[in-house]
Amino acid sequence: MSHDRLTGVFHDGLIAPYLPWFLVGVGAHAWWQGRTSRGGYILGLAMAQMALLEIADATGASLFVAVAISSMFLGCIAAQKFRAVFSGKILVRVGVASYSLYLLHQCIGVTITANVAASLSLDGFWSLWIPMFVAVVMVGCSGLIFFYWEGPLNRWIIKRYGMMLSRKSF
Repeated sequence: MSHDRLTGVFHDGLIAPYLPWFLVGVGAHAWWQGRTSRGGYILGLAMAQMALLEIADATGASLFVAVAISSMFLGCIAAQKFRAVFSGKILVRVGVASYSLYLLHQCIGVTITANVAASLSLDGFWSLWIPMFVAVVMVGCSGLIFFYWEGPLNRWIIKRYGMMLSRKSF
C-alpha cells in the first residue's frame, strides 16, 4: 500500500478533521460531570490537536476561529450562570438528538435549502427564511428519529453489551 493511500486510510478511518471536536465534547462532558482535571486535560488535548491540524493545513484564520469557539465553549461550561442556561429542557433535548440533527442537516437540509431557494428565485432578505424554516423542520425530524429509532436502539445495544460483559470473566 502506498504512503498516500495509507495516509488517506488513517485520515478517513480516524476521522482526523472531526476527532478534535469529538474530544472537545468528551472533555466538556467530563468537566460538566465534575471531573474537571480529566475534562481539562481532554479539552487541552483537543485544542492542541485542532491547532496542529489547522497549522498543517496552513489556514491561520481557521485556527483562530477554532480556538475562539473552543474558548467560548469552555467559558460557558466553566461559568455557573451559563451552565444553567444550557441545562434547559429544550436545549438538552436538542443536544440529545444532535447526531441525528447533524446527519439530517448535512445531507438533507442543505440540499432542500439550496433547491428551494433556487426554485423560488429568492435572494437577499427573503432567502434567509428558508434555512431557518428548514432548521426547525430538521430539529423536529431529528427529535422524532431519536425518540423512535436512535434512543431505543441505543438502549438495546447497551443492554446487550452489558449482558455480554457480565458473561465474560476479566
